[in-house]
Amino acid sequence: MRRFLAMGVAAAVALSAGTSSVAYAHGGGVLRVASKQVGVGGTISMTGEKLGNNANLKAELRGVLDNYVLGSVRTGATGALAAGVTVPVAVPAGVYTLVLIAADGDIAGRTEVTVGPPAVVAAAASGMPQMAAGGEMADMPGMKASAEMMKIETRTTPVEWTIIGALILLSFAGGAALLAKSRSARAQ
Repeated sequence: MRRFLAMGVAAAVALSAGTSSVAYAHGGGVLRVASKQVGVGGTISMTGEKLGNNANLKAELRGVLDNYVLGSVRTGATGALAAGVTVPVAVPAGVYTLVLIAADGDIAGRTEVTVGPPAVVAAAASGMPQMAAGGEMADMPGMKASAEMMKIETRTTPVEWTIIGALILLSFAGGAALLAKSRSARAQ
């Protein structure tokens, strides 16, 4: 029985040692992008390190609803990377995770990237809203900036007014009860 127990422990140690080295191979990669915002059709410039020596990695944008393959990149002899990939025009605007995937399917590195229309990304990079001639917003055709107040229609139904009134009455009743309790506590 001791022999089987010793063999089981030895097998567990060997398996855990083997899996930890595999996990370490892809778990320590660092990926950086020149800009966290990129326009559709734009280029994501990236650098990285500890991504695996002389490795071919698949670059992919992973979103909530879909994933988009950007191409492949190759690391150098030290596991460093300096490359650029183009965002396809089919990618909808949104927040994505840029991942580099190793040949065995593991993620070698990742970072967050926001994809937007080119005009919005240019505005964000400059820090200024984009205005076309005549005060029209470049990223929102037909919309013009003005100093007028926006008119927002609000409609409150009779049921909503009843609930609002009941909450007000309950608040007053609760406050009165607390005041009465406070006064009776002081009187004693």
